[in-house]
Amino acid sequence: MRLPWRAKSVIVGAATVGAVALALAVRHFAEGLTLNGDQIAVVSLFGALWVTSWLWPLVIYRGEQSEACHLDEGFLVVMLLLVPGPAIVVTVAAATVMAQAIRRRPFVKAVFNTGQMVCSVWAGSAVYGLIAHGSGGAITGTHILGAITGAAVLFVVNSLSVALVLVATGETWRSAFLEGADIRVLLDAGSVAVAIPTTLAIAAYPWALPIAVVPLVVLRQVLAGHFEARHDRGRLRGLFEATLDITRSMGTQETTDAILRSARELLRCGEVRLAGRREASGELQAGLDLPDNSLVLSVSGRSRSEPFDNADQALLDALAAVGATALTNAAL
Repeated sequence: MRLPWRAKSVIVGAATVGAVALALAVRHFAEGLTLNGDQIAVVSLFGALWVTSWLWPLVIYRGEQSEACHLDEGFLVVMLLLVPGPAIVVTVAAATVMAQAIRRRPFVKAVFNTGQMVCSVWAGSAVYGLIAHGSGGAITGTHILGAITGAAVLFVVNSLSVALVLVATGETWRSAFLEGADIRVLLDAGSVAVAIPTTLAIAAYPWALPIAVVPLVVLRQVLAGHFEARHDRGRLRGLFEATLDITRSMGTQETTDAILRSARELLRCGEVRLAGRREASGELQAGLDLPDNSLVLSVSGRSRSEPFDNADQALLDALAAVGATALTNAAL
């Protein structure tokens, strides 16, 4: 799909500002900025966590759409309180580029993701610097307030960047910026709440760095289970509604349309087909055994970042079973 010029403008703008932010951060190192051993350990560990978070994001499903979420705000709070801002910008830029390369993101998407993330972190670091006046010395309430504000700036800039692209491609401001915002706010607030005591523990006992990050890892796993349960409940409800839609249809063509529509919506696929076994094609398939014929319901065209799994196959099998019964009744 070709992007409209407005979306391209947003992507170019994010990439340009991100490049400027990265250049300014690198200049600080060229002018003599150095990190001590504890700070190097922090940026190394949290850089690795940043890459891991992007490789295995938390996914929120909203109808036919899905959205990847990360614990970036929590990671940023820890780094703001322990590491100079330029080091954070360089670390995040390197981690994001690495994650995009490993996941083989399309070039345009990789450029936008990297640009908007560097912009967001740069803005958050700048706001933290204005409030806390640097990261040296003991951590005080002012430092914590500055870090929380910096994380909020990261959230706003990230959300606004994505919303601008979505609006440029035809979505409304309300759906682009507000839809799902409540879940993202709770996620980010939870990660920040865990990040603050984690930072205090690391500051007091630097040797405990590997242990101190365990709560953030546990939080990620708990949230992953929560989101997966929400998704399973949504799929079950969707299957129930699809069953009603298919069984209330009259006539073969109307029933077939209902089956295809339900498969497209529940599995969030661009291509759905109901054909004979010889003509069947698709990434995921399920058979429909009819009295005088055998058909195959197949789907494909879903994003590479959301591969099909066993639960998707089970859902398609259930749709096929309901569809076979409905088509048999329609033929009668």
